[in-house]
Amino acid sequence: MKKRLLLIGILSILALSACTNQNQPKTYTLEEYFPFQENKHQIFAGEGNEYAAFETYVDYIDGNKMQERKSNGGTISISVYSRELDKISRVFFEGESYGRWSAIDQFAQEEILLKSPLKVGTTWPVQQGNVEVERSITSVDYEVHTAMGVWKCIEVTTKSEYATLKEYYAPSVGLVQQVFTNGQAPGSEIRSILVKTEKEAKYPTML
Repeated sequence: MKKRLLLIGILSILALSACTNQNQPKTYTLEEYFPFQENKHQIFAGEGNEYAAFETYVDYIDGNKMQERKSNGGTISISVYSRELDKISRVFFEGESYGRWSAIDQFAQEEILLKSPLKVGTTWPVQQGNVEVERSITSVDYEVHTAMGVWKCIEVTTKSEYATLKEYYAPSVGLVQQVFTNGQAPGSEIRSILVKTEKEAKYPTML
């Protein structure tokens, strides 16, 4: 009788544990919110500025580094990102970069884009020119609605004296939206939002 009661108790605990685990939201890693995917091409639509629309191409990946090319119709730039255990950073940037070359080993200045723990309130400083501003996680389940679907995103907010930038990262996708607000022009927004992702797509001059 005791053995039977013990078995029933164990089964009840296991069942309760299974239900609890099913009800808990899935947690994602830094790597999933900022995936490094070779030859990925993304297209962003824009509102509020002629250069808000842009396209990105992943040029190179080497270990924990990724080089991405961005074209907004006015210029082409390259950025190199570094992925570490507790942060994702941009470590190199060059504007007006039109030739094919690898900057994967270059380092200029670290700008942390995402930092763990991935929870509301995580805050870190960012250097913008000669000014240090604050960047923080302000939501972990913000819904971004696009033509491609709805994503629950991490919202990262960068505040300076005169402007606010909000960036939204979705699991397995990366950046899906960014919204810039000029504090000196209330009600004005410059928005870029993801409308298409292609895999195995190289930049045209790199075929």
